[in-house]
Amino acid sequence: MALAIAVGTLPPTAGHTKRAALMTAVVLLLLVSLDFALPASHALPTIVGAFSGSLGDTGEIVTAYDTSHPRRVLLEALQRGGLLLSPVVLAGISLGVAAWIHSRVMFRSPRDGTVARWVVSWALAPGVLAFVLNWAQSAATDVLFRGSPIWHVLVPWTPAMMLAVVGWRAAARSTQSEPPVVTPD
Repeated sequence: MALAIAVGTLPPTAGHTKRAALMTAVVLLLLVSLDFALPASHALPTIVGAFSGSLGDTGEIVTAYDTSHPRRVLLEALQRGGLLLSPVVLAGISLGVAAWIHSRVMFRSPRDGTVARWVVSWALAPGVLAFVLNWAQSAATDVLFRGSPIWHVLVPWTPAMMLAVVGWRAAARSTQSEPPVVTPD
């Protein structure tokens, strides 16, 4: 969320999208290294195991799963993969909203525009993350206990990722100049 707030307040000048992409890459690198550093983390071997076929039958429907059941292990791996997408998603949405504010709203001073982007980022980043994570948890419950297909856990991240792509594109195409400053008469 701190990344989304920082990216959302970047001034819309030349290279702001590259700076945001660099910040996002650093956060992703830190998240992946943290995922490998924790001894209880088994998401990558699980994903690799899923593609190599060593997880067994993950399509069965049962009422309860223990922690070592292949369906539950794969579900947790997909959920962790979604969490790795969150910096890209939140940064893209924040950049898109900041670009929209910059191109459509006129402020009395550039500082007012920065404060507006900061406030919107503070409200938007936690709200989007909470919404997507809540939806993903509901989808995980459906997958585990109601027999939904395993790919349903990826459904909450799809619209968020589409919004992020639109946001990154809007930020890259936004005008590179500051909006005109309106002074009181």
